[in-house]
Amino acid sequence: MEGSISAWTYNHEIATPENAAFVAKIKTKHDSTPYLQTWGSYDSMRVIAQAIREAGSVDRTAVRDAIKKLKFTTVFGKEVSFDAHNQAGKFVILQAVSGKKVIVADIVEAK
Repeated sequence: MEGSISAWTYNHEIATPENAAFVAKIKTKHDSTPYLQTWGSYDSMRVIAQAIREAGSVDRTAVRDAIKKLKFTTVFGKEVSFDAHNQAGKFVILQAVSGKKVIVADIVEAK
């Protein structure tokens, strides 16, 4: 395993202020660290909340239009916006085994 590399969608040890705040919230509320799917739900709700604020409404058309214009910082610390295919950032977390510990080696944007 030492020196091996893998690709994942999330790691709770990503070193960004956004992720540190997210991890702290999960630890406080659930007494655990976030796992692969947790960040996706968290960021999705943050996108919806931001869109509602920017739309000034919960009207679905207004919220949808606000999401299309949205610039959003993920828990990875990466600013994203939605493209014509409704995709917002395509990031892969590269993890490596170093000293018998899984570390975040890099965050790569898929192009």
